[in-house]
Amino acid sequence: MAPRPIFVHGAGGSATTWQHQEPRFEGCYVLALPGHAMGTAFSTVGAYAEWTAHAIREIPGSRVVVGHSMGGAIALQLALDHPELVDGLVIIASGPRLFVPDAAFDLARTDLPAECERLLRKGWVDPDDATIADEVAQMVEGGQETLLSDYAACRSFDVTDRLDEVRVPVLIVAGSADQLTPMEFSEELARGLPQSIQVAVPNAGHWVMKERPATVDLLIAGFLARLELSGD
Repeated sequence: MAPRPIFVHGAGGSATTWQHQEPRFEGCYVLALPGHAMGTAFSTVGAYAEWTAHAIREIPGSRVVVGHSMGGAIALQLALDHPELVDGLVIIASGPRLFVPDAAFDLARTDLPAECERLLRKGWVDPDDATIADEVAQMVEGGQETLLSDYAACRSFDVTDRLDEVRVPVLIVAGSADQLTPMEFSEELARGLPQSIQVAVPNAGHWVMKERPATVDLLIAGFLARLELSGD
């Protein structure tokens, strides 16, 4: 059976994060994390990883977890805590640790739409106003507590010293102009993971899978094909 991609969105995101990828990968699973928009969000990556483990345990066949930003952190934690559930990883715009400045927490508490717009404009290379307005509306719908919980989860995440424990093949994808999770985070991942391939997508930011969907889809498809042919 061909490897089955399981998509995990990032902080403040939702299943719509993967709107370009879902129709491309037949039989894929797209997860909506708790609080995004149903339920209550968690404040640690570990808790999200445990929820994800429960959600994917009954999915048959080879599983490749594809995570963006905080979703990439969740994928890494899942591979560490439940290696039996993961046959490969695609880590997009993420790292072995994540950073959220105090100013982001403060603005999210006082003016959620303004924080969402700041985050999104910083995360795209050349966004148009209509796209940003639509993305802001989706993020605001998730709610203030969800974004703050996600920020707390990101800030407390650090598996730098455990990367050598990840024993599955990993594709690392980064936008070359990502201002939220700079290239140095991806490079740190590549140095620490025993089986990794790192690719930088030119002229793309943090939401590289939305800005350059055809490129990211091709990279994911090639990685899945490699796993299928190698039998990993």
